[in-house]
Amino acid sequence: MTDDFHRALALTNMDRDAQAVPFWRGHLAEEPHDSVAWCSLAGCLRRVGDLEAATKAAEQACSLAPDDALPHNELAMVLLYRDQFPEAERSINEAIRLEPTSAFFYSIAATIQLHRENWPKVLELSNAGLRCNPEHTFCANLRAQALLKLHDPAAAAATTLTALAVDPLDDYSHATRGWVLLQDDRTQEALTFFREALRLNPNSGWARLGLQRCEQDQE
Repeated sequence: MTDDFHRALALTNMDRDAQAVPFWRGHLAEEPHDSVAWCSLAGCLRRVGDLEAATKAAEQACSLAPDDALPHNELAMVLLYRDQFPEAERSINEAIRLEPTSAFFYSIAATIQLHRENWPKVLELSNAGLRCNPEHTFCANLRAQALLKLHDPAAAAATTLTALAVDPLDDYSHATRGWVLLQDDRTQEALTFFREALRLNPNSGWARLGLQRCEQDQE
């Protein structure tokens, strides 16, 4: 591997995506057929918001490694960020076909359906992910949201408690628990979970929206 590859990987692992991008590009100038590097570059570009360039990098990774699930997953995530839901669905379905035991891939598929408000499909896909990994908190949170929309608050509440037992420090689980409590008109309890979610992750839009809803309900 090139020196640029090692620098890029180190920066990516430190969540310094913007700084990693030129090193990924430098490595790829020397090793243009490295599908893993193209996939990593796509992820960095997605996280810094350069979605057009991220799409091209993910497509290049897919073309170089069509039988590798990870590039198809990365392309699905980029397309999801671009609100291109049918295209994202096709890409994640290919990733799942290639690697059908990945709970994470099912969580991305469920997230796409969440954005399309197809709640039965969200439930189906999140359940599939949990069959692959019963402790996958992202799938559990998606399942809880689907159950709320499908008018099964008791099952949604049980799912959030399970997710929090698996990972008490997961901000998404705290926020989802808050929404379940809010649905049950338990505003004060919901506030506690939204505030904890924001303590764990001050950038959680899901928790901040819940906090705003609580404040509106108290007015």
